[in-house]
Amino acid sequence: MRAIVEDELAAFVRADSLAFGATPDAHAVEDLRGRVDLGRTRAVFDGDDLVAASGTIAFELSLPGATCVRAAGVSWVGVVPTHRRRGALRLMMGALLGDAAARNEAVAILTASESHLYGRFGFGVGTSRLSWRIDRRHAALASPGAGGGRVELLDADRAATELPPLFDRARLAQPGDLDRDASWWAAHFREREGPPDRRANRFHVLHRGLTGPDGYAIYRVEGSWDHGVPKSRLVVHEVVALDPAAEAALWKYLFAMDLVEVVEAANRPVDEPLRWLLADPRRLQVSGLRDELWVQLLDIPAALAARRYGADGELVLEVAGAGRYRLSGGTDGARCEPGGAPPDLTLGPADLGAVYLGGVALSTLARAGRVEEHRFGALARADAMFASHPAPFCRTGF
Repeated sequence: MRAIVEDELAAFVRADSLAFGATPDAHAVEDLRGRVDLGRTRAVFDGDDLVAASGTIAFELSLPGATCVRAAGVSWVGVVPTHRRRGALRLMMGALLGDAAARNEAVAILTASESHLYGRFGFGVGTSRLSWRIDRRHAALASPGAGGGRVELLDADRAATELPPLFDRARLAQPGDLDRDASWWAAHFREREGPPDRRANRFHVLHRGLTGPDGYAIYRVEGSWDHGVPKSRLVVHEVVALDPAAEAALWKYLFAMDLVEVVEAANRPVDEPLRWLLADPRRLQVSGLRDELWVQLLDIPAALAARRYGADGELVLEVAGAGRYRLSGGTDGARCEPGGAPPDLTLGPADLGAVYLGGVALSTLARAGRVEEHRFGALARADAMFASHPAPFCRTGF
């Protein structure tokens, strides 16, 4: 096992594609070339054949309290079908996590293709996402005048200039989100041919408030007609706003689209206020709730000290296989040190990853038998400390 070199990018992409039952996209190698740091890859070879691929991306992960921590985003993980069940995944994961720790990245993150795989490596579900749909005829807002400002349809060049700085401001206030570098945006805006879900068919709109740009939306429209009756579907890729008025105005724009029968979104926060914006909230039909970002703390003291906490308090945490830690935190800062008195709570590494961003309460995990309370009141104190408002949410795929 080793890092790949430039000439092995095509084989790297091929192995990752085969693992997912696909053949490489014509643009996949070029997309990867713009994002991959070859030194952060790990691949397994059988002779000269690359049979398992993996790598990490350097990210900045937003945390509760508008702080950030360096994170290693595990990606491109795949083993070709002929070489599965031979330990390649475990070998690569050990190398990737060890490399991330050596780079002083306190947290590792990933999105899981199979949800049963990564708990055994110490990852817990840190963020979740909603999918929903609504008949556009019933998508009127409760306050028709909500929002204000104006919405502008952008071409790709203007969108490439206007959207990245807006996103960067918004993601800092959204726990669980990630920074997007120039290569991420370049891949997003790259023109290409293909089916309707390709980037060339996306529309970008900007909301301009009284003080300037304060939100944007990305969407596509899949045209459809039934005996002359419009049955198109509008798919929302992203709605990002710096304040509630801008967000309401963007939804108002999307729900007013002519020729559209249904509006759908596949990646929205679990605490989205949209239902409360609607005149008929029952019409918003949730079609799915699933895990998104999985989290593991590689450097527990550094990771826990990096975030802010919803209430002032102190806890001694016993993390199975990783030791005991005294955490003192609040809204103004935190510190965490190894050791401490007898523990208040005992939990596993995956459970610590799950609560780190505030996506689940420790008391909920305790009810599931995953956290043990040793001192009465510790769970209530931990719930108050680890709570996050807004709920954690990751908009950035990798």
